[in-house]
Amino acid sequence: MEGVAVQIKQEINEEEIKPPLKKKYNRPPTSRIVHDAIINVGSKEKGASVQKIKKYIFSTYRLDDRKTEILINNYIKKAVRSGKLIRCSAVYYNGIPPEDRVDVTIDTTKYPGIRGLTLELCAGIVDKRKDLVEIAKEETMFYVEVTDSMKVSDGGGVAEEGEMIEVVELSMAELQVFIKQSEVNCPGGLLFGLMWFLQHKAPKD
Repeated sequence: MEGVAVQIKQEINEEEIKPPLKKKYNRPPTSRIVHDAIINVGSKEKGASVQKIKKYIFSTYRLDDRKTEILINNYIKKAVRSGKLIRCSAVYYNGIPPEDRVDVTIDTTKYPGIRGLTLELCAGIVDKRKDLVEIAKEETMFYVEVTDSMKVSDGGGVAEEGEMIEVVELSMAELQVFIKQSEVNCPGGLLFGLMWFLQHKAPKD
């Protein structure tokens, strides 16, 4: 078999050797695939999370994940600014009784926006096409002590994405009161972090 292969190679004219043509794929517009994802994985009332939108697109369309993720993020930002898409807080929405969610417009005098604010740790979500171990390394929880002198910017989050981020400082007494509430407006990750802090770092008086 090796002799045959060599013979065939010798008979080929170098001018005839051309790289294989890449198969063209008619890629639908980003707006279409994003809206298609929202319809298929979300609901009319709640819409869909960005994480679910990306997961649906990656599994449905034959697209380069890294490039597609950039296009998805850019489109969602533009669509939110133009009003084509509405970014809302799931915490806020789920805190409104079902009977008051019938209309698209929510009575903000009855349900002020502050109800959607949550206390959270700096973190990310599993929205990358990477192994879970790699993502965990990027999103692992760390403990560090900081001072005001280390501040390098005003922060506040990305306004055009609907972010409003503020550093919240709690005394030990305030922290104890916070975690002992019957209901807390925060994800489980924060409670885990606070309990770890109280167990391993907080002063034992």
